[in-house]
Amino acid sequence: MLTPRNYHTWKADIMVFLTCENALEIVLGNEDPPLANASFAMRESYKKQLGLATGMVYSSVEPTIRAIINKLPDSNPAQIWIALREKFNTATSRSGRMAIRKRFQFTAMKEGTSVQAYITRLTTIQQELSGTPDEMADQSLISHLLQNLSKNYKTLVDIITHRPTEGETVDSITTELIEYETSNAYSLHQLGPTQIPLVPLSTDMP
Repeated sequence: MLTPRNYHTWKADIMVFLTCENALEIVLGNEDPPLANASFAMRESYKKQLGLATGMVYSSVEPTIRAIINKLPDSNPAQIWIALREKFNTATSRSGRMAIRKRFQFTAMKEGTSVQAYITRLTTIQQELSGTPDEMADQSLISHLLQNLSKNYKTLVDIITHRPTEGETVDSITTELIEYETSNAYSLHQLGPTQIPLVPLSTDMP
């Protein structure tokens, strides 16, 4: 559901749904309506897809944003798509990108938060800057991620930061952190919270 604060996440999600319904190209403005002399079946098929695309976009935004759509002079889904992008894509301006960067810098893992939730917040912000002059490299994200984990991850962070970065990706680091979190949670459940956290089950260290 699109809100004033989740444009990029919403965009990624709705594009998947539109693709599944063969309606994405209409929304992106890449598919023109059939010519007047096109067959009845072709014109009806396009009309159906146009209505489906409009309905999917309209129903995927919160009521206050629907009010904005209702004021548009054209209900064509491609025009709705452009209007929503111009209204809610804050990364289009330099000041907007600076605000996104600042939000990224202040994002840290809080006690009691899962590592997956923390990483998702960071990757969502990275996605907001994708394709802009301030696009964020994966290594910048990984560095911030490791530096701002909760203290429970210190043992693993020390190991990761002292080994070669060759072949390292956001996905590989995510998998490693989740496995570490799971193993520690199991240890605490079995042995009690006073026990020393487990070290990683396997590392690249000798």
